[in-house]
Parts: sequence; C-alpha cells; structure tokens
Amino acid sequence: MPGRHANPLQARSRTGFTLIELLVVIAIIAILVALLLPAVQAAREAARRMQCANNLKQIGVAMHSYHSACGIFPVGDISWDPGDCGAPFGDNQQYKGYAWSAHILPYLEEGDLFDQFDFVNYDPFRGPNHAAGQQFVTTYLCPSDPTGPVFTTQSIIWQKYEAGCNVSGVADSWDYTCHGTSRHRTDGDGIFFNQSRVRIRDIRDGTSKTLMVGEVVGFGDTGSTDPWAVGKAPWIVDNILHTRNGINLNVPAIVIWHTPDIMGFASYHPGGCHFLVADGSVHFFLEDIDSHVLRSLTTRNGVSNNPDPALQRDIGIPAHVLN
Repeated sequence: MPGRHANPLQARSRTGFTLIELLVVIAIIAILVALLLPAVQAAREAARRMQCANNLKQIGVAMHSYHSACGIFPVGDISWDPGDCGAPFGDNQQYKGYAWSAHILPYLEEGDLFDQFDFVNYDPFRGPNHAAGQQFVTTYLCPSDPTGPVFTTQSIIWQKYEAGCNVSGVADSWDYTCHGTSRHRTDGDGIFFNQSRVRIRDIRDGTSKTLMVGEVVGFGDTGSTDPWAVGKAPWIVDNILHTRNGINLNVPAIVIWHTPDIMGFASYHPGGCHFLVADGSVHFFLEDIDSHVLRSLTTRNGVSNNPDPALQRDIGIPAHVLN
C-alpha cells in the first residue's frame, strides 16, 4: 500500500517554536503587560483614593461627635491673645498652639494618645507633649502620598519636629496669617482659625456648602535622612490653611508659616483633592474649580476676607458643584 512506504521525514511531527514564533509570543505578552499595568495602577489609586476619602469621613464623624459633646467645633488653633498680631513668639505664656486635630483624638479612637498630653502645663513642644506629637495618626495620612510618614519643618523655630499629616483645617478664603507673618488671624472667614469658636448655627451658608478640612501634601528632599529636609503640616499645632491659592498649586503646599503666597490645599490624587464638608460629607473637588466658587465654599457666612471690596461678598454656589 502506498501509505506504508511514506517518507519518514515527512511524517515527523514538529516539537518546537521557530525563532520568529518565539519573538511574536514575547511581543504579544509585552503588549498585554503594557495594557494591564495602567489598569492595575488605576485600580490601586482608586483604592487609595477611597481610603483617603474614608479617613476624612472619620474626621467628619469625630468633628460632629465633638460638637455634640461640647456644643461647639474644636478650636482651629490656639496662639496668642485674640486680635493680637504682635505678641512675641517663644516662651509667651499665652501661646498654647494646639490645633483642632489634637482636640478630636478621643473621637478617632486615639484616646490613649490624647491622654499622653499635658494641655495645661506645657506647649506642644515641651514636656510629654513633644514625644506624643511625634506619633503619626493613620487617619491623618493619605495612602497616595509617596513620601509616607515624615516629620514637619513647621516647628523649626523651636528646633524640634513633630509628626506630619495630610490634612489641614480650612481657616480663611484669603489669608489665615496676620499680614503674611507667622502669627495667625483671629477673624478667619472659615470654620477653623486662631481662637475660633464656631458652632453649627454660625455656618449661615449651610453646612452642606462650607468646607471644613482639606488635603495637603509635603515637600522637600524625600531621600534625605535629615528630618528638616522634608515636611508636612503638623497635626498637633498650627494645622490650618487658606484657599487663596486654589487646589493643587504647582509649588510646595506646606512651607514655613510666613509664606502664604505659596501655600494651598493639594493632594497626590490626579486632578484635585478631597475636602470634608461641614455636614460630614466628603467630596472630591477638581483643581480647575473657579476661584469665586472655592471662596464661597470656604466662607461660613457669605463674606470673604479678601482685601478687594469688590470680592468680599461671595457669589452663589452652582447647584452642580456638590453633586
């Protein structure tokens, strides 16, 4: 039969790949990996962004729990006597300095850390308070921040450093400092400012239309082992900021006190940052938000501290902004 005398070389099966086939397979795998990695990174950022928003949500719950217990929101900052922009910095007994983020610790399940402070006899940088202030609070950190937990340069005058965070209280629509100095104004148009005593009834713009806390980022040489080379907002002291410079300004967001022109709310999330609103909700605001709208969202009673008389009265907030 013809089949019995077939050429054995023709009947031999192929058991390997040619070089061209191998290169094609490698190219296909490389393309698939290139397509998959951005999706994986986007999914991870979405998860980190959700965790960041959840952290702010917990802060909102703590704020309202504090208000329910004390009848008032925590003070934004405590430094010098009300209205005094000329008090000396240093050993002034009037200076206490604790920020809102120190006062709400018991409502964030951080009661053990809160109990380490001696708020009566020491300022934030002395006694047991210094060591307590060097502990990082997870709720105050953003998982998208590539620098991780780092210390702040804010307390450089005291030659000590404190644990940084990624959140700051919204103090003013123009400038939370006293004429651009290291001292803080006591008539902020936001919720958290120096010596603030704001209640829900004082937020006449409505709690759903007034910002309370926003995201901030650090700056500096993150590869340095020098704690002064990197910095964030300190959660224990002076943790307030204004919205004058918009969102995600392309310069360091947290710097030494007396440089308000280059300070602003920002995040490592693409396109904008999260804000906690006074009603306890959390929203992501785009970095291209209109400055008038951002100012309106900052103020609690419709009047801005902007020195331009034409801009002191805020415009209304478009209905879609908080949707």
